Amino acid sequence: MMAQPRGFAELTAHDVVIRVLDDFAIIHARITYRSDDGVMREGRYTDDYQRRKRKRVCVAAGVVAKGI
Repeated sequence: MMAQPRGFAELTAHDVVIRVLDDFAIIHARITYRSDDGVMREGRYTDDYQRRKRKRVCVAAGVVAKGI
């Protein structure tokens, strides 16, 4: 969803939950956005981060978008 061209605008995250498990973190949220055809849509995302050399690096990401 983030690559150009994006195909959406007004992306907003709601109800963000961050779980830190030692060197791993999981982030979940509900999202809303406006598609290029002007329709407000929603979905959910999950990002997984791992600590590598003192930095957290995104190692996996997933999005489920409704109404597409």
